[in-house]
Parts: sequence; structure tokens; C-alpha cells
Amino acid sequence: MKKLTFLTTILALIFWCANLNAQDLIKKQGKNGKWGFVDKTTNEIVIPYKYLNAREFNEGLAAVEKLSGWCFIDKKGDEVIQNKYISVLDFSDGLAAVQIPNKVSYSVYKTRNKVGFIDKTGKVILPPIYNNSRNFSEGLAAVQINNKWGFIDKNGNIVIPLNYDNIDSFLGGVAAVKLGNKWGFIDKTGKEFIPLKYDGVKKFEGGLAYVIFNGKWGLIDFNDNVIVPFEYNSQFDAQKALSFHRGSVKIEHKRLANAFSTFAKTYVEQKIIDWQQRGEFEKTIDWQQRVNETTRQAKADELLKEAEKPYITERSKNFDIGTMTLGTYDSDNEIYLIINSKFGDWLVPVPINEAPVFKSNWSSIKHTPIFGIIDDQIALSEVDFTTPEGKTYTYSNQASLNFTVAKIDYNFAPLEFNITPQNQVTPKGEQTINTVNLSVGKSDVAVNIPVNNINNDKTFAVIIANEDYQERGISQVTFAINDGSVFKEYCIKTFGIPERNIRYRSNATLNNIRSDVRWISEVANKYDGDINIIFFYAGHGTNDENSQLAYLLPVDGLPLDARSAFKLEELYQTLGNLPAKSVTIFLDACYSGTGRDDRMLAETRGVKIKARQGVPVGNTVVFSAAQGDETAHPHDEKQHGMFTYFLLKKLQETKGDVTFGELGDYITTQVGRESIIVKRKSQTPMVTPSATVEGEWRNRKLK
Repeated sequence: MKKLTFLTTILALIFWCANLNAQDLIKKQGKNGKWGFVDKTTNEIVIPYKYLNAREFNEGLAAVEKLSGWCFIDKKGDEVIQNKYISVLDFSDGLAAVQIPNKVSYSVYKTRNKVGFIDKTGKVILPPIYNNSRNFSEGLAAVQINNKWGFIDKNGNIVIPLNYDNIDSFLGGVAAVKLGNKWGFIDKTGKEFIPLKYDGVKKFEGGLAYVIFNGKWGLIDFNDNVIVPFEYNSQFDAQKALSFHRGSVKIEHKRLANAFSTFAKTYVEQKIIDWQQRGEFEKTIDWQQRVNETTRQAKADELLKEAEKPYITERSKNFDIGTMTLGTYDSDNEIYLIINSKFGDWLVPVPINEAPVFKSNWSSIKHTPIFGIIDDQIALSEVDFTTPEGKTYTYSNQASLNFTVAKIDYNFAPLEFNITPQNQVTPKGEQTINTVNLSVGKSDVAVNIPVNNINNDKTFAVIIANEDYQERGISQVTFAINDGSVFKEYCIKTFGIPERNIRYRSNATLNNIRSDVRWISEVANKYDGDINIIFFYAGHGTNDENSQLAYLLPVDGLPLDARSAFKLEELYQTLGNLPAKSVTIFLDACYSGTGRDDRMLAETRGVKIKARQGVPVGNTVVFSAAQGDETAHPHDEKQHGMFTYFLLKKLQETKGDVTFGELGDYITTQVGRESIIVKRKSQTPMVTPSATVEGEWRNRKLK
């Protein structure tokens, strides 16, 4: 019995010790000002508050400071390394850096105030010959001798020469190093794979590192590609930008994965592989006649049409068509309004003599969705509403009172497959009266962009394209990003502006716009007036109802809050007062309170306003898309703003060799005609020079 009791006691002690070693302890300061350790989970005191200072446990040991110096304890509180050190680092890779007291250091190693490395028994493995050090990480430790840093291995061999002014430990095979005032990154061979050009850096995490360049934070990858541009005042702001970027990438990845083009390409390629194989009983000459470039392309086109049905069947299985509420009846036009929780308002033609029965049977009407392909995605094309008596009424995504079908102009850049589904249906746009034409692929001004072999390195451009607005209820500016990106291509190819001289921004916030204006201002001041400035904006404009002043609306702005927008007058004053030979501003926006789709930007605003756009100053010429309370319309067929399309068209036709007078006259004439014919509304672009250049602006050129 005594033996059994003794054995039980021993097992309990073993279990207690094992449990103690498994505890997750963290340091904590007690009310007496001393340090001890508590259980991370229960907050129970495990090692009393009795130390002057303490470091966290690492590799089973923690450094604690007593009056006599630093030593190391285990999780039971026992001093396992009783030597007293002036300063210590945590154990890492089995070794800890320690500063040995002068008395011991000098008598044994003939050094004073130096750092060496010990193992977990307290044995000195690497003698104290270093002025400073970092922990071992991935087999190497950063050490300093005579104010220069490098790396050693566990045998004390210098692996990377001590040439740097500062250094960080290796993480993931990469370490940050500093020489002079600039930081970069090296690998374990000592190769500087990212040049030493940054003002400050953080460690790489997940293949990305936050860095400072010219005083601004941004984000780079292992190849020194800029992931988040250098325009943020803090790492926190850059991190927010990364979150947005990652969200956009995730959304875009999902969109591409669900696209018809993705599905069809795989479908066609798999079918073609089988089709072009020579049959077992097929003669060579017959096989060669059957399979060639012409017949293969014809077969691919046939399979492309065939792919639509399985794509629609597969993608429509879990499609949410929303819930529907019966709205009011328009007896004059014999149309019922049906309110859909997901897609908004629908118009369903119902003859006036059948409308009462339709209404009375609403709760028992069967809804049958019909799907098509819009913008390369599965989409709701029609919904049939069938009464119990079998009478069917149809909502159509393409139907409206004034609906017309335009020829779809396919003008792709070279592709392996020209993917445009037969079941393509016209996007509904604003589903009230009519829909819009659709052009698939690149417009005629986006291909065959004139290339001039010139170097216009003293021209700088800011290009802002605001399409996707954040506030719910604000319509998107159709084709704005297309406007900005193609205009950028003309700046580079036609006008010879180096890409580094261009600040391009899609979906700019208010802070982004202010940052870009500040950037161009700083550039102008560095060139002492020997530069030309171009400012291009496509997006919503708005106005202040009280002052009636015009504003550019950032994607995070509110139409009824002028404080969230960028005052146009401020833009004119800032750019016009810069030391520059010329300032040219292109504005594809209107300020009446409507968007390109003619909807009011704010639901509480019922009328258009003639906004005051301000007066350009200095050497400025402004090209504006519209006047007064007009709307700046899109050119749906060409997938650009109407103003931007004819601007680019003239630049294409003249290869950029056009005077401002010729350019302004052409845009005004063509936009005026197109808006009346297609939109049946007036849009009148205008050119506004400052008083300084009023007598000579018509002879100016961008080229």
C-alpha cells in the first residue's frame, strides 16, 4: 500500500511539472513595481513579482533582472543560468546574446563592454568581441564591430561582411540593411536584391514590405514592384490602401472566375483538342483537309456558341432574383411598376383591361426567370409573370418604350478566341424607358494610337478617372476609367511624356486628389517654371446649392456635402499660380447635379443647377465637357465619355499635331451633333482660357 502511495505521488509530481512546463506564461508588473509571470489563460500568479525587470519566455527560458544583474530562469522560477550579465537578449536558435561584466570579460577575453553568445547551460559559445548584436535567426546573427554591421553563423564565421550602418535580422531569407541614409534588402548570400534607395523599411511579411520613399509610405513586393504607391503619410494609411487593393483583387478574381469568357475558353479548348485528333480510320489527306487554321477557327466559333447553354445552365442554378413587390400602375402607358429587392424597379407591360386581374392574382402569380449573358457574366434577361389562368406577362431587361437595337461593334485587340456570346443581352442601365447601345472590345480610338518618337520629359500629367462611387445611391460614371487609361496611353505614345511623369489614379478619394495636386505643385516648384502641366479628370462633378460653386466629386464624396468634394475654383487657382509655361485642364464632368445617365446624384435634389465653375488664372486653358445645367453624356457605342471620345479622335487623326483652337472647335461641333442625334439633349463643350493667354491660346499645342 505504501509503495502504491509513493508511486502515485511521484506520478502526480511528474504530471505537475509537465503541466507547468506546458503553461503559457507572460510577464506582468505587480502593484509593488516588481515583475513576475502569470498564466496567460487564467492570469494566476506562477512566478512572484520580485524582479527589477523581465523579458518574455523564449525557448523555455526567460531573462530576469536582479540587483546583481541579468540571469535566466525556467518556468518553475529556478535560476538555470546564474551568471549575472549587464544586458541580454532572448534565446533564439539555442543561443542568447549577452553583455558580460567587465571584470569577467577582461580577465578571460581581454575585452570590455562587449557582447558574446551563450547556450542554455550558460557556456560561452561565441566570445564577447562585438559592440552590439541581434538575435540569431535562421542560423545567422547580425553583429556590429567598429560601428559596422554584418552577419555571422553559429561558429562565429563572418558570412556577410560588416559593411552596413544598420541591419535587421533575417526573416524568410530576407534582411533589411542600411548604408548611409538609405535602406534596402539582401538575401542570405549578401546579394542586394532590392536596391538601397528607401528612407525606411519594415520587414517583409507575406511577400510584401512597407517602405518609405521620398518621405511617403508605400508597399513593395520581392521584385521591388510598387503594390501601394508612395503617397501616404503613415504606415497605417498605406495599410488601409492595401486592404482596399486586396478587396478589389479578390472581387476581380471572383468576377473573372465566373466569367463566360473563362468558361468558354476552357470549354472550346477541350473540345478542339479532341476534334483535331486524327481519327483511327481517317486518311491523312482527309485529316489535313478537315483540320487547318481556317476550319479550326470555324469549329471554335461553332463551339463558342455551343458553350453558352451549359454556361447559363450551370451559373443560373443558385442565382438570386430577389423578392418582388407590386407597385403602382401607369394607366396611360399601360405598365405596372414592380419593385425588386435586388435589381430595383421593373416595368411590365399589362393591358389596361387585364390590369385589375393581374393585381388581384399577384400573390399567386408564378415568376419564371430567363437568363442571358451581360458584360461577360450570367445575368437576368427576362422574367415571365404567369397568372393561374395561364396568361403570361414579361419583364425584359432589353424592353422599353423607346428601345432600339444597335449594331454590336466587335473590335478586339488580338485574342485567341473572339468571345462574345450570342445570348448577350443589352444591360438595362436605368430601367425606366430605354436602354443603351453596347460596344464590345476596344473602341477605334483605343487601338492604332499614334506613336511619335519624341521625348517630352518636361511635361507632367495628373489623370484622374472616377467611375465607382462608394456611397450607395450615387450612379457610376460609365466608361470613366476607360477615358483615363486611354488618355494616359496618348500622353505616353503620342506626346512622348515619360510614364514616370504621369500620376494616374482610378477611383480617387478626396485625399488622393489633394495628394495628386500637391505632387504636381511640388514638381512645378522644382523646375523653376520650365514645365508644362496637363490635368485630366473624368467623373462626377457636383455643386454647392448655397454658393452654386462647382466641385469635382471624389469617389468617397457626398453630392450634398461640399466639404467632401474638391472645389473647382481651388484647382484653377492652385494650378494656375504654379511656375509653369502652360497648364492645360480637361474636364469630362458636369456640375448640374446629374450624372452621365441623367439621374440626379442626390435623391433629395429635384432640379438641375447652373453651377459657377470659376475662372482660370495664370497660363491656363480649360476644356470642359458641358455648359450650365447640361449633362456630360457617355458615348455608349464607343465606351467613352462623349467629350473624351472626340478629344481622343482628333488627337488620333492629327497624330497629336493640332492647335487648341482646332481641337476646341472640333470637340464642340462633334459633341453638339452627337448629343442631339443620339441623346436628344444638348451638350456643349467649351474652352475657357485665362485672361493671361486669351490672345494666343488658340495657337497652342500639346505636342
